[in-house]
Amino acid sequence: MAGGTAILGGVIAGPALAIIGYSAASKSEKALTEAFEMESEIREAIEQVENGNALLVSIRERSEEMRAVISDLRARYLSVLSNAEKMVSIKLAQKGEAEAAWNQAGMITKALRKVKGAKFQDPLDFTSFSQSEKDLYSLLNLFGVALYRMIKVKILDEDGLVTTESEGSVAEARLLLKGSNSQ
Repeated sequence: MAGGTAILGGVIAGPALAIIGYSAASKSEKALTEAFEMESEIREAIEQVENGNALLVSIRERSEEMRAVISDLRARYLSVLSNAEKMVSIKLAQKGEAEAAWNQAGMITKALRKVKGAKFQDPLDFTSFSQSEKDLYSLLNLFGVALYRMIKVKILDEDGLVTTESEGSVAEARLLLKGSNSQ
C-alpha cells in the first residue's frame, strides 16, 4: 500500500511540478523581457545625459572663449581710447589757441581773409588730422564695433545649440586683436 501511495503521489505531483515549473519559467521569461526593456530605457537615458553633458561643455567652452575675447577687446579698446582722449585734449588746446589768434587779428587781416575767402581751420576737423591720428580714430572705431558685435552675438540658437555665428565672431575678434598687436 505504501508503494501505491508513492506511485499515486508521484502521478499527482509530477504534473503539478510540471505546471509549477512551466509557470515559473513563464514568469522568469517575462521578468527577463522586462529587464531587457528596462536596460534599453536606461541606456537611452544614459545617452541623453551624455549628450546633455557634451552640450553643456560646448556651451561653457564657447562662453569662456567669448568672455576672454571680450576682456581682451575691452582692454585694447580702453588703451586706444586713452590715446584718443590725449589726442583730443591736445587738439582742443590747439583749437583754443587758434581761435584766440584768429579772433585777435586786426581789421586789415580780417578784411584780407574775407577777400581771400579764408576760413578758420579747426584742429578738430577730421580732414586736418595727420595719418597717425586718423589711424588712431579708425582703430578706436574698429575695437568699438568689435566689442559691440561680441556683446550682441547669439551664443545659442533656438534649439539650444552653440551657434556658428558666435564661433565666427570669436575668430574675427581674435584676428583683430592679433593684427592690432603688430601695430
